[in-house]
Amino acid sequence: MRSDVKKSIEHVVDMAYYYLNNESFLQILPILQIEHFLKATHINLAGNEIDDDSVLDLCDNLMQVHNNSLQELNISET
Repeated sequence: MRSDVKKSIEHVVDMAYYYLNNESFLQILPILQIEHFLKATHINLAGNEIDDDSVLDLCDNLMQVHNNSLQELNISET
């Protein structure tokens, strides 16, 4: 690989349309925090049935792992 070419690595967490409700989302949130949130650049939770409180829990988890790479958070249709 040429030294002047930089490879962009994206860490995508795509859970769109998994039909998660608040309870199921809160059950998997600790696993997502440990396994995926530290390096996540894109998180897609569109089309799930989570409310504002669950989104706030998600934001708290992202802050706890000190995610500095998140570029996009899709919570449309939730």
